[in-house]
Amino acid sequence: MGAAAGIDYMWLPEMGGRRRPVAGSKHAALRHDAFRAYADHMETPVFRNGVETCWSSPALCPLRAA
Repeated sequence: MGAAAGIDYMWLPEMGGRRRPVAGSKHAALRHDAFRAYADHMETPVFRNGVETCWSSPALCPLRAA
């Protein structure tokens, strides 16, 4: 499978990786620091740029974020 099936992988640092929680985060309901930090990150222009990069390349979609 993989490349032979037209499936490719591209690391988008804007979308992945561990993040640090933001002081005063509005995502207090997310009690685990990692989840709260990623929720904070998803509201940034950096994350939005990663989403735009993904959607602009049909080879990257569908995407999986972990």
